[in-house]
Amino acid sequence: MSSLNAQDFTFQQINYTVEDGLPSNECHRVLQDSLGYIWIATDRGLVKYDGYKFRTYGIKDGLIDLSCLNMMFDTKGRIWVLTLSGQFFIYDPVFDKISLYKHQKLLEHFLSQSIISEFYIDDNMTLTCSGLGFITITDVGEVTVESKLIEDGIGQYITKILGSKILVSWTGFGEFNLSNDTESTRQVVKQGQSFFTPYYLYHRDTKVEDYLDQLNGIRILKGFRF
Repeated sequence: MSSLNAQDFTFQQINYTVEDGLPSNECHRVLQDSLGYIWIATDRGLVKYDGYKFRTYGIKDGLIDLSCLNMMFDTKGRIWVLTLSGQFFIYDPVFDKISLYKHQKLLEHFLSQSIISEFYIDDNMTLTCSGLGFITITDVGEVTVESKLIEDGIGQYITKILGSKILVSWTGFGEFNLSNDTESTRQVVKQGQSFFTPYYLYHRDTKVEDYLDQLNGIRILKGFRF
């Protein structure tokens, strides 16, 4: 048995811009807290919207780097904010205050080699970041680094499941071989002057297999196989 809807579902949509009070139209992430407030990560600060007006948190509030890229709530109701410089700031709603992550200095070596793209905070306040591999910092400052070695000069993506989130890290390409030998070439001409680079993808302990591109005979990544 099948059913059809006579009418499309319609939803009210409102677009907010700097004219409405946002500090910037460049917004990277939006979250809603348990009280219904909307939080927006922008390149000009962290923004709170109460349904009527916008409040921007910036340097005077403790947010040293204004370019906010990512956010996540922890189990205490605080907001962890990742900025463009790779710094983590924590907004505490109890004190209405933003502070720098207490173990930020432990990330300095990691940041000199990689850019943090995603992160996760577990129930024990353990921070896991993805970049060139994964770095995990416990609440007491214990650091663990997880990565995979480069295989045959081919870059690798590695996934890690934490809660309901999947983090993806990149281990780099290694050395490129630009010879005409297709079997050893690490950058392959696709069309004209454009290139693509072959890589491996790991999900848990499963390596994603290569599949033959029927068009040009080059083995490229097509998808997961479990």
